[in-house]
Amino acid sequence: MITVFFTLDAYRILIGCFYTLFVPQLCPDTHLVPRPDPMTYHQCTLEDNVTDLTMLNKAALGMNALTAIVMVIGFLQEYRREQWMVKKLHVDPKKPDSNLATEIQAYPTLAINLHARNRNYKFLFALIGALSAVNIVISGFLVYEYYDGMKTTTTFVTNTLLILLRVIKSIQISRICQLETKAQSVYLTEPVTFNTIDPDYAKEDVPVAVLSSKAPSLDKTNPSVAIEMIINTHHRLDSVNPYPRLDSVCRQNPHQKSTQVLTK
Repeated sequence: MITVFFTLDAYRILIGCFYTLFVPQLCPDTHLVPRPDPMTYHQCTLEDNVTDLTMLNKAALGMNALTAIVMVIGFLQEYRREQWMVKKLHVDPKKPDSNLATEIQAYPTLAINLHARNRNYKFLFALIGALSAVNIVISGFLVYEYYDGMKTTTTFVTNTLLILLRVIKSIQISRICQLETKAQSVYLTEPVTFNTIDPDYAKEDVPVAVLSSKAPSLDKTNPSVAIEMIINTHHRLDSVNPYPRLDSVCRQNPHQKSTQVLTK
């Protein structure tokens, strides 16, 4: 399912970023000899959109390409983040969405990885949003110069919405995930938050709290601490009855003399 949505995103990038290629425009018949007077126009072909370019054409096409390249990088990063969450995390409907922020503290490596992915995710899509805005402005000037009626307007608006809605969604999710330490999915049809550690990963990476509870850590750099721990251990041993069997017999026979017990 994630792969299907990623393929749709690739289509959005191709259609939405390259306004100069896919928005209908009118091109002047400058190739005709003699040149018509008044000037006549024809529907621009793909070849017209990449040859005999003016400075504005070159600037718009270059901005289209730059935005598309950065967007591909962003969506690849998003796809890798999604695959990582599916592998390392889990969705538990019995736990709140905020559970992961607490539970992941026991897994330092996992927590650092999640924070890094959320930070990079937010930065990339903030950059994509800025480039998309500049791309829309420059391309808007170009298509206005070669305006071909309402089909130019409708196609331009459709492509803009195709990109902006997707980018805005990713920016919103990235901000929430970074601020609240969440792992929210972008590709699933319903809003889904990975809110706990995957059981398979939990078996591989024992939480720090569990490791620290198994045995007290000995500070080798501080001899006084080590001596104090040894003394406390001896005190605990002294407080234990060295004759547990004898004590149990006495408890079972409270009125029996101790000498008789010792004789047995």
